[in-house]
Amino acid sequence: MWRRVWSSSLVAVAVGGIVLALPPSAGAAPGGTPAACRTFDESTLLPGRTGPQARLISMARPLAEDGQLDAAERLFEIARTSRPADPEAGVGLAYVQLRRLAAEEAVAAGQELADDGAEQAEVDACFEEARRLDGDDEAAAAGPAEGTTPAAAASSRWDDFYESWVVPAGEVAVPALAVLAVLLAIGRLLSPVAAPSGATAWGNRYRRAAWWLGLTLVATSALVVALRPPTGSAVRDLGVLPVLWGALVAGCVVALWCARDAPWVDPRRRGAVAASAGRGGTMTIPPVPERDATVQALDAEPAPASDAASGRGPARSGVPGWWGGLRDPDRYLPLVLGTGVLAGLLVALASAYWADRNTSTDAAAWVTTVLLALLGVVLLAVGWGHLLRLRIQVKKGNDADASSTAFVLGSLQELGSSPPRGLKVPHETDVTQLPESALSALPQGKVAAAVMTAVAALARPTPWHLSVEDAGDSRMVATLLRHGTVTDTAVLDAGRFRRGRAAAPDDAAAPSPDRAALLTAAAAFALTQLGLRHPELNAGLCGVSRWESVAAQVVATRPVSPPRSLEYRRELLAYAVQTDPRNVLARTAYVQALGEDATDLAAMDADARRLTDLRAVVETQMAGESERHEQGYLPVRLRIAHSLTAARLNLAVEQRGSGEARWEGSWAESVAECRRLTALLDAPDVDDAVRPFLDELVPVTASLIGGLAALASPDGSMGDLLAWADRHPAPPVTSLFAAYDDACTRALARDDEAALRRLEFPAGSSDLRQLMRTDPAFARLREDVATAAARAVRDRFWVLAGEPDVGFVDLPPFGAKSAALRDLGLGSAADVLRATPDDGAELATALEIPKPVAAAWRAFALLACPHGGRLRWLDDRELRLLAECGVRSRQELARRLAAPGPGTPLRTELVAVARKLGARVPTPAELQEVLSLPAV
Repeated sequence: MWRRVWSSSLVAVAVGGIVLALPPSAGAAPGGTPAACRTFDESTLLPGRTGPQARLISMARPLAEDGQLDAAERLFEIARTSRPADPEAGVGLAYVQLRRLAAEEAVAAGQELADDGAEQAEVDACFEEARRLDGDDEAAAAGPAEGTTPAAAASSRWDDFYESWVVPAGEVAVPALAVLAVLLAIGRLLSPVAAPSGATAWGNRYRRAAWWLGLTLVATSALVVALRPPTGSAVRDLGVLPVLWGALVAGCVVALWCARDAPWVDPRRRGAVAASAGRGGTMTIPPVPERDATVQALDAEPAPASDAASGRGPARSGVPGWWGGLRDPDRYLPLVLGTGVLAGLLVALASAYWADRNTSTDAAAWVTTVLLALLGVVLLAVGWGHLLRLRIQVKKGNDADASSTAFVLGSLQELGSSPPRGLKVPHETDVTQLPESALSALPQGKVAAAVMTAVAALARPTPWHLSVEDAGDSRMVATLLRHGTVTDTAVLDAGRFRRGRAAAPDDAAAPSPDRAALLTAAAAFALTQLGLRHPELNAGLCGVSRWESVAAQVVATRPVSPPRSLEYRRELLAYAVQTDPRNVLARTAYVQALGEDATDLAAMDADARRLTDLRAVVETQMAGESERHEQGYLPVRLRIAHSLTAARLNLAVEQRGSGEARWEGSWAESVAECRRLTALLDAPDVDDAVRPFLDELVPVTASLIGGLAALASPDGSMGDLLAWADRHPAPPVTSLFAAYDDACTRALARDDEAALRRLEFPAGSSDLRQLMRTDPAFARLREDVATAAARAVRDRFWVLAGEPDVGFVDLPPFGAKSAALRDLGLGSAADVLRATPDDGAELATALEIPKPVAAAWRAFALLACPHGGRLRWLDDRELRLLAECGVRSRQELARRLAAPGPGTPLRTELVAVARKLGARVPTPAELQEVLSLPAV
C-alpha cells in the first residue's frame, strides 16, 4: 500500500511541475494584447552613449522609447553624418526601423482580426500596441478600416504584390531584355563571320553546346547590367563578382572543349575530294564507252582512303583527344586559338582585379561583364552560323514555281531524311542525318516572301539558301548560298538525261521526265555540297564528293513510269562511277544493273564475281573512313552481302539443274556469304534511322536461309544459320520482296502450291514479275510439262508472271516505225498482210521508207500465217523468239532448218532465247508448230 501512495505522489509532483513550467496562454498578453500583435522584441538594444555624439544619442533615446520615431530618426541621422561620425547612430537607426516594422505588423494583425469579426477589445489592443510602438504611424492612429469586403482585401493584396514584385521585376526585366536583344542582334550579324561560305561546319553537339553556353552568358550579362546602375554600389558587396569570374572561366573551358574537334579548316584545303567545293559545274554525261572499258573502270582499285583524299577528317591514329591531331597540323589551330583566348581573358581579369583593389570603382565587375557578353556573342554567332537549315526556291522566269519547289523539297527529304531504300539497288542515298525540320520553302509571292524574310531576321536563322532558276530552255542554274554569299553554282542540262527521248512541252501540267530529272539533280547538288560543309551528312553519302555522280545515280535508280530501259540506266550509272569512283552507292547500283540480264551460267558466275570485287572495294574504302562514318556504310554492305548470297544460291540452283558437280561449291560459298549477312544484321549500336531497313531485310534473310536448306541437306553445316532464322521469325506483315524470297524457298523445297500462293502477293509488281520469268528458283515451275499436274502448275505460274507486253509492230524488224504503223491502224501480222498486197509498195510511199523495207515487213508477217502443217496463227511471243534468233522470213526459217553442222540447232536456240528474255518457253508441241513450213 505504501508503495502505491509513493508512486501516486511522484506522478502528482511531476504533473504539477510540468503545469508550472508551461508558458502563459498564447491567446493574450497579461495586459490583454493578442500575441499576433506583439512582434517587437523589447530586449532590442538601444544605442550606447559613449561615442563622440553622446549628447545627440542621449536626446534621441527617450524619444525612440516613447514612440516618437520621426524625431528620434532625425537625431540619429545627424549623429551619423556629423564629424566625427558616431557609430552608435547606426544602431539607433536600426532600432527605429525595427519598431516601425513591428507597428506595421500590429496594424495588419488588428485589421485582420477586425475583418474576421474578432472581439473589439482584441482589435483595439492591437492598434494600441501599434501606437505605443510608433506614435507617428497614421494607420495606427486612424484605427481599423470600416466595411472591408473580400474584394477590397483581394485588391489590397494584389496592390501589395504589384508594388513588391511586379514593379521591381519590371525595373530589372525591361533593361535586361533590351540589352539581351542588342546582344542577340550582334550575334546574328556576326554569324556570317563565324561561318564563312567555305568553312566546314561544327559538329551538331558542339554547335548546340556553343549556342546554349553563349545564350547563358549573354543572358547573365544582360541581367547583371540591369541589376547594376552605372553608378551604383559595388557588385562585390553582393558577392556577384566571383560568380561572374567563375562563369567566364567555365565558358572559356567549354568553348575550348567544343572547338577541340571542330573542323576549322576550309574544305578546299582538304585534298582532291573537296576540290569541287566552291566552284561551278555542269551536268554532262558523255556517251558510255564499250562494256569492256566500263567494267575495267569498275574493277579499278580506288585511291587510298587518306585524310587528304577523303575530306572526312583525319584517319584514326589510335591517339584520342587533341593529341591525336599531332599527326595532322590542321588541328593545331583550335588548340592555339583556344589557348590564346583563355590567356587573354586571364590577363584581362588580373588587370581588372588590380584596378578594383586599388581604386574605388567597379572596374573588375564591368570588365568581367563585358568579356562575358563578348564571349557569349561569339558563341551565339558560332551556334547560329554553323546551323544546318536550308530554304529552297525554284523560279521559272520571273515567277516562283510552287510545284517545282515542292518537288525539290520532297526530293531532298527522300535523299537526306528517309531510311535507306532498295534491298538490292540503292534508291536515293543512305543519308538519314538531314533533319526534315531543316528544310523549308520560301513562300510564293513578293509580299509573303518579304514578310518571311522579316520574321526570319528575328527567329532562328537559315544560313543556307538554294535558288534554282529555270530559263525555259531545258536548262536550270542551281545556286547555293550561305549567309547570302554564293558558295557553289551548277548548270543542269536536260539534254544529258534525255538520250533520244522527246522533251515534254514546257506548259505540261505535270513535270516532264526531263524536268523531274533536273529538279532531282538540283536536290542532289544541294545535298552533296551540304555534305562537304556538314560532316554529319557524310556518313550516308559513303565517300561521295561530286554532286554530278549523285544526280546521275538517283535519276537512274529512282522508280518512274514508264520505267527507264536497262541500257539507259547502265549508261547513267557508268557515268556516275566514272565521275566519282568513290561513290560506292552508284558503284553498287551499277554492278546490280550489269547483272540484271544474267540468265545463263556464264553470266551468273560473272555477276557473282563482280559482286565479290565490289565488296572488296567497299571494305577497303570504309577502312580509311573515320569511325563515326563507318556506320553509314552498313546499308550498302548489307545490300552487297544479300546480293552475293542470292547470286551464289541462284548459281548453285542453275548448276545443279544443268547437272554440274561444282554446284556444291557455289552452295558453300552462298552459306559463307549468308553468315556475313547475319553478322551485319546483328551489329550493335545501329542508328535508329537505319533500323527500318534492317527490319525489312531480316525476313528476306530468313527466306534465303530456308532456300539454302531446301537446296541441300544442311548436315550440321548450317546449324548456326537455322538457329538465327528461328530467332527471327517473319512478321505477320512482310514486304513484297520478303514474300518473293519466301516463294523461292518454297519452290526449291518443291512445295509448288505454297510457292504459288506466296507469289500472288508480289505478282502485282512489274519488277518482280520480270524477275519471276528468269529466276532460277522457278525454272521447274516455268518449264515442267512432264505430267498433267506439272502443266497445271506451269499455267498458273505464267498467269501470275504474265508475258512480256510486246506487240507485233513493236518487234525488232519494225524499228522506230511502230508508232506510225499504229497510227495507220496496223497492229498485228494479219493487219500488215492486208496492207501490203502489192508487196508493200503503197505502204512504203505512205511512210516514206524504201520499198524493200516494207517487203521485208510482209515477209516477216507471212511467218505467222496458218498453213497445212499449222492451223493457227503464231502469237507475238513466238514471232519475237524467231526474230531474236535472226529468223524473219520463211526462206530464212527453211535455211536454218536445213543447215547442217556444229551450230546451235534452232530448236535449242529458241528455248535459250525464251529463258533469257523471260518469256514462256514453248512446249515441244509448240516448237513443232513454230518450226513448221508450208508445203511447196
